[in-house]
Amino acid sequence: MKKYIVYANISIPILAGSLFYYVTSPQVIFVQNIDRLLGFSLHVGMENTFVVNLRSYMPDMLWAYALVFSLMLVTGNKTAYVWKMFVIAGMFSTIMEVLQVTGCVKGTFDVMDIIVEIIAELMAVFIIKRHDMRRKSYEKNQEVHRGTAVSDSICCNGDGKWI
Repeated sequence: MKKYIVYANISIPILAGSLFYYVTSPQVIFVQNIDRLLGFSLHVGMENTFVVNLRSYMPDMLWAYALVFSLMLVTGNKTAYVWKMFVIAGMFSTIMEVLQVTGCVKGTFDVMDIIVEIIAELMAVFIIKRHDMRRKSYEKNQEVHRGTAVSDSICCNGDGKWI
């Protein structure tokens, strides 16, 4: 996978999740500090149950998705390690949630957080695997047709010999 695609799959979800978190979480101290710094605030109401649930899980899903691509970048862009990356990301997500129970990490423990993070990590794995399959198919197709002109494919039997 090209590095700019990996970087995009890291930065876009992080930026989108941060923006979403900022817009939907005016009560968070960090967000209030940003409001003070900007001199204005851009927040939406949270009366809708769907918006409340989306606010609770979407940023977590986005950072978990980005985590898998970050691990891919760290491992040298090797898709062979994608399931190992998934296990590491899943363990990291779970440990971060468990640390919230112990008080080592600020936050509220939620089993659903673990579930949605693992779903997002799986989505990232499937996207990486799909991209890798398409790349391999393209390379195989190029190898088969390399050096063979269009007219050759019409006039030869596939082994390069004329009919």
